[in-house]
Amino acid sequence: SHKLPNKETLSKILCHPKRNIEEKINFIFNYSNPTLKSIFKVDKSASKKYNFDCSFPKGSEKYYEIKL
Repeated sequence: SHKLPNKETLSKILCHPKRNIEEKINFIFNYSNPTLKSIFKVDKSASKKYNFDCSFPKGSEKYYEIKL
């Protein structure tokens, strides 16, 4: 209903038993808001512990550009 990713779903990706923890995961979000930016704030070491980053559009950008 809020069109946010579900934290439980993201956690399942990070903790999947067949996941190689050595490979960093980068969750790329196509928008930014305070709720989404703080989704893992409860555990400040989560990104290091589970080897992941979250990327959001910067400033007034309306999209996230991926250069290949």
